[in-house]
This record gives sequence, C-alpha cells and structure tokens, in this order.
Amino acid sequence: MGHITQTIYHINPAGIHVLITFFTGFYVGSLLLMFVDRKKRIQAILLSISIIILIIYISKGIIFSNIHWSRNIEWPVSGIFAGFVLGGGLGILRGETEFKWAARNTSVVLAGLIIFVFFNYHLSPYIENNINTTISDVVVVSVFIYFFKEFAMYTFKGPKLFMFGPANSGKSLFMAGCYLEASAPVNPSDDLLELIDELHTIGIDWPKHTTDVKDYHFTYEYGSLFIKNILFKMTDYPGPYLEKINEYMDKKEDKNEKNEEIFVKLAKDVKKSDKLIFIIDGEKYPDFDQMGIIEYIKILKKLPERRIIDSCVVITKCDLFVDEYKDKEKNEDPENDYNSFKKFISNKFVHDIRIQQLLRVVGDISIYPVFYYTKQVDKNKRKPIRDYAGNVFTFGFSELIDDMLK
Repeated sequence: MGHITQTIYHINPAGIHVLITFFTGFYVGSLLLMFVDRKKRIQAILLSISIIILIIYISKGIIFSNIHWSRNIEWPVSGIFAGFVLGGGLGILRGETEFKWAARNTSVVLAGLIIFVFFNYHLSPYIENNINTTISDVVVVSVFIYFFKEFAMYTFKGPKLFMFGPANSGKSLFMAGCYLEASAPVNPSDDLLELIDELHTIGIDWPKHTTDVKDYHFTYEYGSLFIKNILFKMTDYPGPYLEKINEYMDKKEDKNEKNEEIFVKLAKDVKKSDKLIFIIDGEKYPDFDQMGIIEYIKILKKLPERRIIDSCVVITKCDLFVDEYKDKEKNEDPENDYNSFKKFISNKFVHDIRIQQLLRVVGDISIYPVFYYTKQVDKNKRKPIRDYAGNVFTFGFSELIDDMLK
C-alpha cells in the first residue's frame, strides 16, 4: 500500500502530467468565469492567489515533479476551454452574468487535489502513520473542503424587507416606486410586473385597487465588490388583512382551516424579516385614526423580544403637501433639497400621539416622504404626470433605498 502513488506515477508519468496540466487549466477556466460574475468576484480574486502559488509549487517540483507547462500545451489549453464551457461560459452569449457552476467546479478541483495530496502523503513509505494522526488529518481535510466549498459558492445576502399598510394607503404603488428607482432590480414577481405594466399604460390613471392577495417582490443587488442580494417583499391585500396579521402573530395554525394559510404566511414573513416598513397614508392627514398605526404597534409588540428588527416609517402621497412646503420655504422645490422636505413632513406628522407611540416602539428612526408627481384633475382627483412614453415620475424612493441599505 505504501508504494501505491509511486507505482501509479512510474506506470504512466505522462498520464500524471496530462491530468495535472489539464485540471489546472480547468481550474483557471472556471476562475475566469468567476471574475465575470459580479457576485463571485471577491472569491475569484482570493482564489487567484491560490492558483498562482499552486503553479509556482508545481513548476518547482515541490508538489509534483517533472511537470513542464510548455510541453503538450494543448492539455492546459483544453482544460481552460473545458472549465469555461462546463462552468456555463456559453451563457455569456445569452447575456447571463451568474455562473454558479464555475464556482462549484473550482471547489471540486481543489477538493480533488487536496484528497490526492492527502493519499500521496499517507501512503508514502517514508511516513510513519498511526490511527490518531490519520483520523486527525481526515477531519482537517474534510473541514477545509467543506468551508472552501461554502466560500466559493457563497453569495452575500442582505436583509429581508417586509412592507405593509392599510387598504388604499398606496403600498402597491410604493413597491412599484422602489422597483423603478432601484438601480439593479432582478427577479420581479409576476404580480409586480403586471403592476408596473399597468402603471405605465397610457389611458389608465392609476392601477386598480387590490381585491385579492398579490405577491410583490424583487431582489435588489447592492454594492460593487461585495454584492448583496436585498429581498424587497410585500403582500398586497384587501383592507381587513392588516388586523388578521396582528391576530395570527401569536395564533397557532389550524390545519383544517384552509382560509387561514395566507394569514399564517403573512405573520411568518413578518417574523422572518430583518426590516419592517410601515406605510402611512398621507392623503388621510390629519385623520390619524384611519392610518393603521395602532395595528402596527400591536404587531411590533408580538415580535420575539430577542429578534432585532429594524424599522422605518414611510409617508406616501406627500405630493399633497408640496404647495404648503413651497409657501413655507419661499417657493423652494422639494427636488432641490430632499432633507429639508423630509424634515418638513416629519414635523407635520410627529405631533400626533399615535405617531409618537409608534416611534417609541420602533426607536429613533426617520420618517421618509415619497410620492408620484401628479396634477389636479378635479377637486377630488389627481393623476400622475407622464412623459411622452407614458413613464411616471417619482420622488424620495432612491433616497429611502440608499438609507435603508446603509
């Protein structure tokens, strides 16, 4: 047994040369795709150091002897091509930018190398092995391979956001505004795509009110080097559902009652979220009792005490206060000074006792104003301002997203 590796090498040294050069090229080809993948670029940079060290060690004969890169150059080149293709490189032609198989391939190749070196060492006739040393090395190698795979495959995940509000508070339009202003939104739900399409259809002032449950979510890629996936999620629902969420926060599911499934799911989503966004309907000002604030407070009090969840308060339809703000600020447009308008809205709403109670529960947080630019049609109706292509204009969403992700 002690001569197994040497016997293999002496039987066919050319075969060992082919294997080493091919799989090194395979590793390099997979690594190139990881550089293309924005979410794996930091791993690719660190793994490049390992491949450079590996090639140096092989060239000097420290790990494998008699390996010459210049001979039979077709094998490392073939390895690079195979690593590129099997890593999903042909997807570049289809515009793909994520290559999970490339990361998986690098971990497999390095795991194979480590296992090969492990057996080469422990089967050597010059090494005295005992059972304790062997078991210890097996554990170390297994742990290293596991964590290396996790490192190569890891995608940085950001917080899960959950947004909710009472009926007709503008929560679906708020979600649409976040999607429109996010710099790199991906994987939108079908319901959200339909909402965006309806919002940009000329001849329709506003999307119709929700009469059944809608699932609005998308993923926002945030960052440049360390890319994080931020999940924006909101379930739009008819009016009474907000009270039901509160009820099911601490209620056990009755498996015989199918109508309870949506309420149980909503309550679970709230508990699993890292950040809660409470939507306040600016149009209802100053009728604070119609804004759902008391239900928000009840829901917050039922969250697990050890669960740390950030929160923020969003005031929708703040275009209704723009003229008042301009009068106060000598015709200053909110677009020119977001922070000033934000402070103006905060001062306007924070004097209500219910808003103060909410802020005491969630802590010292900011109140964010958002709105769509609108124009008055008649006394009780406004419709969005559009450009020639039917696109709408928003305010405050990009600043809100930036602050939430800091």
